[in-house]
Amino acid sequence: MTEFAKAPLEIALAVVYAILLVQQKSNRSLLTAAAFVAISLTIRLSIDVSAVRDFRPYFDSFQQVKYGLPAPELAGEPYRYLLFRAALLFGDLPDRLQIDGIYYFHFFVVTAFFLWLAYLRDVGFEIKLILFLAFYPVFAFVWIRAGMACVVAGVLFYTINAGKWRILHFTLPMFHASSLAFLLIMKLKQAHQQWKLAILLAAAVVLYAAVESDYGRYLIYKLERYDETSDARSSNALFVFHFINIATFLYLSAINARFRNNFAILGMMGAYMLMFYFNPVVGLRVFPFVLIACVAERMQFTQYKLVSLLLIGGYVPVYLARFNQILS
Repeated sequence: MTEFAKAPLEIALAVVYAILLVQQKSNRSLLTAAAFVAISLTIRLSIDVSAVRDFRPYFDSFQQVKYGLPAPELAGEPYRYLLFRAALLFGDLPDRLQIDGIYYFHFFVVTAFFLWLAYLRDVGFEIKLILFLAFYPVFAFVWIRAGMACVVAGVLFYTINAGKWRILHFTLPMFHASSLAFLLIMKLKQAHQQWKLAILLAAAVVLYAAVESDYGRYLIYKLERYDETSDARSSNALFVFHFINIATFLYLSAINARFRNNFAILGMMGAYMLMFYFNPVVGLRVFPFVLIACVAERMQFTQYKLVSLLLIGGYVPVYLARFNQILS
């Protein structure tokens, strides 16, 4: 299916999701949710898995696991290793079908997350729609690791805030290294001042040790590779996206004191700005955690709805551009 032919489906998907956010738990919302799943699945079926950006590294890593070869990038990502091992349980299937199954599993989990998010009544409409427009295309179709880390972070920190199950928060780094910043900042928010200093010092020591390790050198190599391919990743589009993100942050800070005084959100935004300055591509992989923090903190925004809608409108071209960028 051509890009031109898919465009109406992509637009319809966004419109249906926006309608679902408005309907929430009305009887008609079930039909809207079904339409959302049907359209998203149609788009998924129209895209060859092997044509998706970053497919080749995932496929090569999968084959390394299959044939018992070392895969250093999996040392800090147990989730991906377990996912590959689960696919290999179906040993009679060709490699392509096994990795196709991984991509489709990931797609269904991410789509289920956005359905779950749509029905949350204590999270603002703006945050839900911005998260969908900015990141659903890459979450659902490309980011096998980072997308799942954001999904799990959103569910864990929204649903488990106290009690013995809170220890599950610490499973986040098994999905993607970028979740370490989110986990650290969310935990620092809950700590006393002396513990915050101790945690930061410990994190600095761990970070230094990690950079000096073989895995750290692998991450540095990945960052250098992102720099080398930045032109192919539509740098101008990245900077437009960055500008809209900053505008969104400033606007929400201006209208909501709880937002601008929230340590977790400010911390994640600071991490995003720092990483974007270091590398735009990497920075934009951190920004979804700013929005996930808003979900975890149950942020609501009730003022200036017209301005909010105009700002959301700025993410529509970003949404369409993200769909165009999912192909290699």
